[in-house]
Amino acid sequence: MPQPMLFILALADIFSGILLYFHPDWLKLLFYFAFLCLAKGGWSLIAAFSSRFYFDFLGLLDILAGIFLLLLYYKITAPFLGIVGIMLALKGIWSLFFSVSSS
Repeated sequence: MPQPMLFILALADIFSGILLYFHPDWLKLLFYFAFLCLAKGGWSLIAAFSSRFYFDFLGLLDILAGIFLLLLYYKITAPFLGIVGIMLALKGIWSLFFSVSSS
């Protein structure tokens, strides 16, 4: 059975990764996607630390993406944003695949 919330969050990851890769400076949605990534990453890290799992790379990737999207919102760019965007989009594709194929 598909998981709709994981599907929606996976689409948000893919779109955030695309925003980081192409870094448009005209889009006002950058702030909202930054907040979404920061909230997802914070929730993931809190859940991981509470279960004594201290190597949550995907939560850290979400927090980094949120910080970089905030920087893009304030028109601050860096040359490595494309790499983080690709990693986030790949994470979103991976989550999208498992949201539809999990039973």
